[in-house]
Amino acid sequence: MSFHVDYWDYLGWKDPWSDAEFSERQRGYAQLWHSESIYTPEFILNGVEWHNWFAGKSGPKSGGERVGILTVISMDTNRWEVNFAPVKTADAHYEIHAALLAGGIVSDVKAGENRGRELHHDFVVVNLLQVGMTTSNGVARGKFILNPARFAAGKTSALTVWVTLAGELEPVQTTGGWLVAPGKT
Repeated sequence: MSFHVDYWDYLGWKDPWSDAEFSERQRGYAQLWHSESIYTPEFILNGVEWHNWFAGKSGPKSGGERVGILTVISMDTNRWEVNFAPVKTADAHYEIHAALLAGGIVSDVKAGENRGRELHHDFVVVNLLQVGMTTSNGVARGKFILNPARFAAGKTSALTVWVTLAGELEPVQTTGGWLVAPGKT
């Protein structure tokens, strides 16, 4: 997922996909890691800063630990229901995080270090939300609504949903899928 930050807007060109919320999100990670700076591009994998992306190395291997089953369903692509059945049924409180992603987006940069370039973007976060979940009989449940007007942002769209412990940044479980896949309308 690509969270376009707004802290480069002072260069004279405002990225239409940037959002102050995404800059604050990045600052939250930096604070968690006791880092004095943020930068672009910064990659985060499983809640941890990932430095090896530029070397073409793949991400860290999964520990293989089963954490639970996350299901996300919708009948109309606007209203969504989320269920998370954790393997360990402690009295944990969970939150849903959902991101609507757009792809096939093109930006003509008018100023700044990329002036005159045409940038192509995929998996751009165009809508991000966070909702608390309630737990009953060992299953955490929650609902959210997406703004359908945001679906038209790109040629493709996808949804990714992840669950965290309440107040935490690191995902416990995640899932995602296409809403409008490449080559489809």
